[in-house]
Amino acid sequence: MNHQPYTYVIIRKDISLVQQSVQIGHAALEAGFRFEKPKETSYLIVLEVENQESLKKAAHFLGERDIDFYMFFEPDNHMGFSAICTRPVYEKREKNLFKRWKLYNPAE
Repeated sequence: MNHQPYTYVIIRKDISLVQQSVQIGHAALEAGFRFEKPKETSYLIVLEVENQESLKKAAHFLGERDIDFYMFFEPDNHMGFSAICTRPVYEKREKNLFKRWKLYNPAE
C-alpha cells in the first residue's frame, strides 16, 4: 500500500465559478469532519463533472466501489448536490478509478 493519501473532490461545472470555489470548500470541510485524518498530508485532487446528474452518477460509481465520500447538498438557490469529497485514498487501484473524470479547470 502506498502511504501517500489522495483526497478527491468532484465539482459541478454548470454552476458559477464563485460557487464552484465555495462548494469545493463545503464538500472538503464536511468530509474532513467525517473521515479519519491521515498520518501524512493528503494530496487534494479536484475533478469536474458537467452537472448534477453527472455528480449523482459519480456518487453511484464510487459507492459501488466502496469509496466513501461526502456529497454536499447546497439548499440555496435550488442548487442541490454540488460537490463530492472522498475519504483519503491510498491504494493505486483505487486512485486509478478517478482517471475517468477530467481534472478541474476553472478557465474552461
